Amino acid sequence: MRIIILLVAVLALVSCGRKIPPELQAALQKQFAGEKMETGWQFVKVTHGFGDQELVADILVKEAIPGPPEAQQARLKGEICPAPAGNDAFWKQLQGYKLSVAAYTQDRKFTVLVDCDNPLAMADGGK
Repeated sequence: MRIIILLVAVLALVSCGRKIPPELQAALQKQFAGEKMETGWQFVKVTHGFGDQELVADILVKEAIPGPPEAQQARLKGEICPAPAGNDAFWKQLQGYKLSVAAYTQDRKFTVLVDCDNPLAMADGGK
């Protein structure tokens, strides 16, 4: 058990130390920062995931998302992930990156994680 905790801590430190290119940081801030808690969620920050080309948008939600995990993920995909269609400029900036959303209340142990659908992912080898 201690080994697992140590491994998670090391991975968290490694992912926190990597810089996100400023143009990507700006695009993600613009995409997510306009939402406030009145809508039920608020953008917190963007971090690197465990892969070099993975970005994770941290979203704070007022209340736990109801339903089973599949329903929670579908709701995040539909309400928080940028739509695959109509956001061409945004997705072009993220081409080559995988975008995920991690939604949680103050208690992060109930985080719901979902991968957003990037319409340009197939054009760059499925990253």
